[in-house]
Amino acid sequence: YILFHKRAWFKKPQLYIAGIISISIIAPILLANSGDSSNVSFQTDRVSLYGEFEPLYFMSEVFGQLVYNNPINVVLAFVAIFSFRKQKFLKSQDWKLLLWFSLPVLLVFLFFALFRATLPHWSAPGYYALMLIAAAYLSERSKKALPSINKIAIGIVSIALTIAYIQINHGLLIDNNSSKKITLGQDDVTLDLYGWSQISSKFMQQSFPKHPETKTIVARKWFNAAHLDYYLARNNHLKLIALSDATDIHEYLRINEIRGGIQQNENAWYISTSRSFQDPNDYFSNTFNRIQAVDTLAIYRNKKVVEYAFVYYLEGYKGNKALNLSTEN
Repeated sequence: YILFHKRAWFKKPQLYIAGIISISIIAPILLANSGDSSNVSFQTDRVSLYGEFEPLYFMSEVFGQLVYNNPINVVLAFVAIFSFRKQKFLKSQDWKLLLWFSLPVLLVFLFFALFRATLPHWSAPGYYALMLIAAAYLSERSKKALPSINKIAIGIVSIALTIAYIQINHGLLIDNNSSKKITLGQDDVTLDLYGWSQISSKFMQQSFPKHPETKTIVARKWFNAAHLDYYLARNNHLKLIALSDATDIHEYLRINEIRGGIQQNENAWYISTSRSFQDPNDYFSNTFNRIQAVDTLAIYRNKKVVEYAFVYYLEGYKGNKALNLSTEN
């Protein structure tokens, strides 16, 4: 913005003083993310600048941005952008500044999506400034406290939240049927938000008493590790350690160190759900001396089993941190 619209600012000492203050404030963040094990390193490994063109990834990002940020809001923002020259509902400099806060962010992630899978919420900060543009546009077009188009947008959100609540808590929209316990619930993404309290209580009541001296739980990837950490380990004063390489466990590389890791010959629990089952024998057979299936915990919703949690007991950690695991599985 300064380079294109306010080059005169480069002659003012206030700009450089402000820059020094900003750099001083964020210096600890920059230092913490300067190493190979930093969170920035993890995230940059997930996105490649160039590669084979993937039109489906690109369309998924476009559609995802539209849905995640409310279609009404997104369409309204771009209508406002194309209407600006006809209706001066923002001062010129305000308009330009808001565009520089928004469009570059959207374009960067659309560019990434040309070559690999992205997640739509990555670009969400770019829509905040667009919402201000849309609000200014509506304020100029309508003097109502709540314009009709806003009522539609609020209605879409309300309907979506209502449907989500019904499905998550009652499962009335997606029926979980599977002939195998090991895959029950794998097509219902809402189970990521359901059943964790049942897993926690049943594990502590049925499984943990069989080996109460073992207070370590191991997980293989950061995603399921975070679920178990938040809903089970933390509430019951247990320690969760993620065992795999850096690309699989991300920030748990640092968390493991803070928690003291897992010691050689130590035993541990392992829990995997039928929603996204991962057999510990496939991943930890070279990491522990013995792997034993302990319990199968049934997760109920509306008096119907919708998911299973499989509990294993892993004996004798060999001390190799499971770095031989494949990251493709």
